[in-house]
Amino acid sequence: MLLHQVLAALYSANGVLVSLVYLPQIRAAWIDRTGTQAGSLLTWSLFAASSGVTVLYGWLVVHSGPMVLAGAASAAGSLGVLGASAYRRRQAGFR
Repeated sequence: MLLHQVLAALYSANGVLVSLVYLPQIRAAWIDRTGTQAGSLLTWSLFAASSGVTVLYGWLVVHSGPMVLAGAASAAGSLGVLGASAYRRRQAGFR
């Protein structure tokens, strides 16, 4: 049982830590006034959707708080990059 608890804590901490690596991507998209054409909106949408599935699976199937936390952190990061990229593209006149 202790191994289970340690792995759950590591999974949760890893999810939050990994979500921090989204911050440079969000910043790069936010400050790029050219429309961030290098980033794929489809890819970031799929990352966000995948993280959403992780949240739902963790909540509804395995009832795992750490999985929900990790998935939510990842979804927030993906949505942050997606939102910043879409905003800058719209400002730059891309559709």
